[in-house]
Amino acid sequence: MGAIRGVIVALVSILVAFVGAPRAYCDSLIVASDPQPRAELSARPGWVTLVFKRDVDVSLAKILVLGSEGENVAVGPLIVEGTNVTTQLSTDLHKDTFTVMYRIDRTDGQPEGGAFQFAYGSGTWTSVPASRWSGQSDEPDLMRNPNPKATSAPPTPEAVPTPTEAASTGPAPGSEVPTPGSSSTPVDFGGGGPDPLPWILGVGLISVAAVAGVWLVMKRRVT
Repeated sequence: MGAIRGVIVALVSILVAFVGAPRAYCDSLIVASDPQPRAELSARPGWVTLVFKRDVDVSLAKILVLGSEGENVAVGPLIVEGTNVTTQLSTDLHKDTFTVMYRIDRTDGQPEGGAFQFAYGSGTWTSVPASRWSGQSDEPDLMRNPNPKATSAPPTPEAVPTPTEAASTGPAPGSEVPTPGSSSTPVDFGGGGPDPLPWILGVGLISVAAVAGVWLVMKRRVT
């Protein structure tokens, strides 16, 4: 009888451990992790491994492990194996409280993810931003950065002028664009033409000079 009771106690203990373990991941994508949320580790951890409910798309998977100063202590390439996603940690990890931020693909292809904390040494727990988010519109800026190790929001792309904006920077409608070598002096196309007075005076002077020349020649012949 005692042996049977011992077996029952053992089975209940296993059941409690099995049911109780996932409580830290309530309403989460994660079914297990190493380290666990709010774990206080006495030995320096070398990896962070997350186990999700379904296979993970490599192209969207991302894990950042941030120290209290905002530095990313995750190093090396991300390892994705089915439902498991693993990142290596820096070998000179110091005692601190770390925030794990993760992203995977949603069933419709949109990104989703969350965050939790663990500590190497005694933990100083703080409010975790975006502990659970879903969809591109809710994705934290930090996770949008295409650099898998970046600890900042993605750079703002430079604005490219639209065809309408580009056209508005050109010459105003109706304005004349001078050609190379042309004078910048405005040309009067009103039909007035150049002033005729200089031409009239010039022709008059030439005529007077011609008449004077003929008179002198005739005078010499008469004398």
